[in-house]
Amino acid sequence: ARGSLLGSTVANNAVTGNQSGIVLVSASNLAVRDGNRVIGSSAFGLYGSGDCAGTLVEGNSFEGNSSGVVLDAAQNLTVVNLNRMVSNTAFGLYAKGLSTGTTVTGNTISGNGLDVETSAAIGGVFQQS
Repeated sequence: ARGSLLGSTVANNAVTGNQSGIVLVSASNLAVRDGNRVIGSSAFGLYGSGDCAGTLVEGNSFEGNSSGVVLDAAQNLTVVNLNRMVSNTAFGLYAKGLSTGTTVTGNTISGNGLDVETSAAIGGVFQQS
């Protein structure tokens, strides 16, 4: 998804066995919520970059991928409440670059190669639940 998506919702989808899962590039005003499942992607379950103001990622499952959630200079993105980043081979959550305004809290992140890696992120709030 890219650009302003005011009022749009991505919900109740199964994405399995692809190179990548859900991609957000400067995607604003979008809700990715309520039971999306990304399983077995060779790269990532969710990738975010650019200004994602007003975008909410909530209640999804990213499991069995190379990485669960990758934030590459993603700003103003909210990844909260009941997302599951589990059993990914590299990272559950990987964040790098300018992350001002990005918040990752209230999620289950466990059983990954490395659960959380944010040492290369500048700004942002990242909490493992």
